[in-house]
Amino acid sequence: MRAGSPRAGTAARTGREGGLASGGQSTPWRAAWGGLGVTGVLVTSGWCAFVLSVFVASDGHHVRIAFNWLVLAPLVLVAGGLAVRGAGAWRQWRLHGQEAVDLRALAFGLGALWLVAGYFVASVLWAGAPPDVDGTSVVRELKNPLYLSALAVAATMAVAAAPRWMGALDRVVIGACVVAVLAALTVHLATHGAANALLHRMQGLGALRNELVIASVAGVCALLALARHAAAETPAARMHWLAVVCLLLVAMLMTQSRGPLFAWLLAAAVLLACARRNLRDLAWCAVVGAVAVVGLNLALPEAGERIADAVRQRGLDFSFRDWIWAAVADETRGQFWFGQGLRGDRQVVTAVGVFPHEHNSVLASWRFGGAVGLLLFVGLCGGALWLAARLGPARGNARAMLLPWLVFGMVCQLTNGGFPFGRPAYDWWLIWIPAAWALALNVVPLAEPPGRRTWVGGWAGRGQRSVRGLPAKV
Repeated sequence: MRAGSPRAGTAARTGREGGLASGGQSTPWRAAWGGLGVTGVLVTSGWCAFVLSVFVASDGHHVRIAFNWLVLAPLVLVAGGLAVRGAGAWRQWRLHGQEAVDLRALAFGLGALWLVAGYFVASVLWAGAPPDVDGTSVVRELKNPLYLSALAVAATMAVAAAPRWMGALDRVVIGACVVAVLAALTVHLATHGAANALLHRMQGLGALRNELVIASVAGVCALLALARHAAAETPAARMHWLAVVCLLLVAMLMTQSRGPLFAWLLAAAVLLACARRNLRDLAWCAVVGAVAVVGLNLALPEAGERIADAVRQRGLDFSFRDWIWAAVADETRGQFWFGQGLRGDRQVVTAVGVFPHEHNSVLASWRFGGAVGLLLFVGLCGGALWLAARLGPARGNARAMLLPWLVFGMVCQLTNGGFPFGRPAYDWWLIWIPAAWALALNVVPLAEPPGRRTWVGGWAGRGQRSVRGLPAKV
């Protein structure tokens, strides 16, 4: 075969892509960084571990500590290694780095983030309180877009360096969520008893102790399992993932959190409309569930009546959100275009009490940034949805799971969210983690090996090779 022939070029590209997936030495990433090395392993494993940290952290403070050690520290090591190696390392990156990462696309994505977040940072200057008096300042608020940029850069490095790790991450996340849900169900049943379990809202453990938090995290994992079900090839695999979906939905129902449940139904409809596979199993599952509900109601009529009363009460109860939203609208009146400006004290004072945040991320962006900030934030969310949608149709390709994930997170934030540009916390699960993942998959065109992709960033078997992030046919 001649070295300059098209077939030789195709073979070289195939070998490079295969090496990128299989851990060979001839990948653009390894050429750019001089081998994956310890720092590459730390960045990849650190990003994956941070995604999982919500299941083991005792509270939000420990989630932030996990981010600092698992994401920021490895990036500092990478930057320090490049600095120590000097100009030669940067020349090596210029020669090979753009084959591993589309630097212009990455810079554009990070630039859009900084445009929006930078506006809110600048709004500190026209806030009512002087800088630092109420615990905020421009320097302090600059940390938040820096954190988000680090999350996106680490995700990009992880997808480029270890796509098979990233491809298997959703399995690990689902497994961790199942363990957390089973632990929460056990504690809930032991505390309230089986007869009264449905009359009390189930809480999680550790950082998931809030009903809304565990419902949101379980909802994300239920969507991931549903994507696995839609892509499954065998009846045993379909039944396995369907059972996981049912377990996680039961956990969501036990929390009695209406916002995440509504968001999940909407996101699941988006996923199923794209997948259009294995719908018969879901139909049978719905029939069996309806029969089970009717049977339990007939067997335990008194418990059924009490549960129905509880559902009716919560169904009509706004849980003080109407008071919160009215208070935010009152205090922002007269500051429509540019808002109140970002400040440290973000509590909402109402006639019925004081609440920690607005319970609506869009409303929070208008509260502090006005109509300009609201439009910027909505535009950034639209960009994240576009990044996920352009990854390809979801037929047999659960990488498009990122689109329903983002839909779920954004709808959840309409009833439960606060100011979106905050420090690392569980709500990063809802928007920023899937957005960073979608950006990474868009800017790393050779991240996926030849073969049929059946989950987020993963592959299975041999099939049509995908090029520059376009989906392979299934």
